[in-house]
This record gives sequence, C-alpha cells and structure tokens, in this order.
Amino acid sequence: MKRVTIPFSDERLIESLEREYGSTYRVAKRATESWLFLKRRTLDEIKGFFEKDEIIFLVSMLNGTFFEPGMIRKEVMIAEIEDTVRYEQPSYNPKDLIEKINKLTYAQLFFLVEDIYHFWYDLSERNLEEFVEKYL
Repeated sequence: MKRVTIPFSDERLIESLEREYGSTYRVAKRATESWLFLKRRTLDEIKGFFEKDEIIFLVSMLNGTFFEPGMIRKEVMIAEIEDTVRYEQPSYNPKDLIEKINKLTYAQLFFLVEDIYHFWYDLSERNLEEFVEKYL
C-alpha cells in the first residue's frame, strides 16, 4: 500500500475530522473512495442529457478556467455561457444549454465542471472525441 502525505492548512479542519472519524488516515481513505464513487454515479446521471455540440462548447469554454469548489454554481456557469456566446456563434441554441444547466443538481454541475477541468489539466493525452462520447 502506498502512503501519501496531504498537507492541510486549516488545523480546525483536521481536529474536526479526527473527532468525527477517529484519524486523518481513515478520513482520507474514505473521502477518496467516496469521491470516485460519487463522481462516477453522478456523471452517469447526466449521460445523454447534453448534445455533442453542447459538451464541446463547455469543454472549450472552460479551457484555462479553474473554479474553487464553492464557485461552481449555476449562476456562474450561466454567466460564463452568456459571456462566451457574445464572441462565438455556437452551433446549438444557448438558451437550451442554459435551461439544461438550470436543471442540473449541484453535484451534477460540480462533477461535470471537475471532469472538464481534469480533461485540460490531467497529464495524460487528451482525446476530445473520447471525452465527449462518455456524455452521449
């Protein structure tokens, strides 16, 4: 088993987690396993929800963008879409995309944005067709 060190800057967070779970190791293990499970399940919920052009647009729009977890909100994403379509002529109806964003749960939007972020910043080779296909 490989051991890793994760620095936490908030001492109160560590104390709270240790009180609730007993040890930071158990917290990290449980959180990592839960994160991957929740991400897969949540992204499965939106499979087939978006059109191909909409996913490509979102991937392009979020290139070079990093959102802290608390910033991933519907209003922020809608504002990003509205700003981007001012400069681009999309091949889909932006109002339909905004309507779809509004229908997402927080978890669905969060993991979608997080997945797109990893598409751009993961060290593996990017394949846009493969990425888009998993949402269709």
